Amino acid sequence: MTKAMNTHAIAKATGLTWAQWVTHLDALGGRELNHTQLATAAHEFMPPVTGNREWWSQGVAVAYEQKIGRRVPGQRADGTFEVSASRTLPGSLDDALAAWISHVENRATLAGRELTQAPTTSSTAKWRRWRGKLEDGRAIGVDVGSRGDKSVVTVTVSMMESLDELESTRASLKALLSEIK
Repeated sequence: MTKAMNTHAIAKATGLTWAQWVTHLDALGGRELNHTQLATAAHEFMPPVTGNREWWSQGVAVAYEQKIGRRVPGQRADGTFEVSASRTLPGSLDDALAAWISHVENRATLAGRELTQAPTTSSTAKWRRWRGKLEDGRAIGVDVGSRGDKSVVTVTVSMMESLDELESTRASLKALLSEIK
């Protein structure tokens, strides 16, 4: 099951209690602000010493939207749902991406849907990425990041229409990842 944003983690990272965040956003009329406006307001209030301020600003906005009932865990600002599953694999970023590609390249379906276009890959010093589109317009993406001498493969499917679909897709992604050799 998808969990709500961790307000304790937000407080720890930002040095502001969750009550302080809520009070601040409420005072700005947060219930009437859209997601972008909430994230901007959070960023402007965020202590400058907070690391990764943009990421935590998004987290504050999402947590606030969950608190006021605008969205449920796993739901994006546009009302659709997104789900991810991950697995740690031995080896480098390139090894993990190659293992993913080898595992899925001859499959007719992923997450219960047909892949409709050839996937693309990209890389940076810290990441390897694989992106594709599914038959119903949904996006499927893989991010491979490093964790010491291992790599974490995270598969994400977005643009789902319901929580039920989110949970069935999560199960499908976990099964898919568990099969990688």
